[in-house]
Amino acid sequence: MPFALFTHAEQVAIRQVLNFQRTFAPSGSGPMTAPPAQELHIALDGSGITQIACATHPARGGNMSQAMQTAANSANGCHIIHNHPSQSSLSPDDWDVLAAHPRLQMTAVNSEGTTFRGRMLNTACLQQDPTYFQSRWDYVAGEFEKQITLWFSSSSTFDLGNFGTHNGWLIGRAIGKRLQAIGYADFECLPDGDNVIALRSPHAPMIERTLMTLCAQRII
Repeated sequence: MPFALFTHAEQVAIRQVLNFQRTFAPSGSGPMTAPPAQELHIALDGSGITQIACATHPARGGNMSQAMQTAANSANGCHIIHNHPSQSSLSPDDWDVLAAHPRLQMTAVNSEGTTFRGRMLNTACLQQDPTYFQSRWDYVAGEFEKQITLWFSSSSTFDLGNFGTHNGWLIGRAIGKRLQAIGYADFECLPDGDNVIALRSPHAPMIERTLMTLCAQRII
């Protein structure tokens, strides 16, 4: 089911977390993995209109506040918008939280202003494997790293360093698209800034095919 357009309040929250993100990682920069990088989490009600709570966490996130948990478990759910110092899409930890709170909608924002939005529809995958999201992410990322190393070694036009710094978000984007394709989740990526340029690269179709093939091998 397609997402509704972001409400005015959600757009304000996105700008707020984007400005917060850019204090640690300006547009065009790579992942920020060391302090003082932080995440700003803003929770709105299930309609995306009224702010419920706001909190900062370390770069890998943190526990939801009681107000956020209560809202996420309510009949109307809630929307959480946060920045990603990693510059990536929704992380395995994000998907775990979404699976634990089926009425929760989550949006991650990177330094380019790209938004990654998701919600879980079917959590059966976790019943068989509690590490489902992390293990699939590790597989796709690991196999793709091997593939781009091969591309780099066979072509002087493939800039491995630039890919590692600026385009790692494509892995999480592919995983989200695969989760949506098999009916586990709703997912949306709205690229902005340098991420738009990356999708127009001559390498983009090959990267997309490879990532989606890897996702299909494990995300079933």
